Amino acid sequence: MAKINRTELIRQTVECTGMKQKDVEMAVNGLINVIIKNIITGNDVAISGLLRTTICSVGERTYHLNGGTSIVPAHKKVVVHVSKLLTKSMNLNI
Repeated sequence: MAKINRTELIRQTVECTGMKQKDVEMAVNGLINVIIKNIITGNDVAISGLLRTTICSVGERTYHLNGGTSIVPAHKKVVVHVSKLLTKSMNLNI
C-alpha cells in the first residue's frame, strides 16, 4: 500500500482537475494551514464524506515499564473519525 505525501497529492489533483500546479499547490497548502490553525485553537474540523476531528483531553497517567515508573502529564490529543461513507466505499473495494 503506497503513502501519498503532499507533493503526490498536489500532482494527482493537477491531473484530476487540469488546474495549474501553482494554483493547486496554493489551495492544498491553504487548506492544510486552515485545518491546522483550527485544530490548534481547539475547533473540531469536519469535511463531509471524508473525516471529522475532535480534540480530547487526556488525564495524567502513570505507566509501569520494565520495573520502572513513568508519569505522562495531562495533555490534549486529536482524534480523527473517518466518515461512514468513506468506510463503506473503502470496504466495497476490497
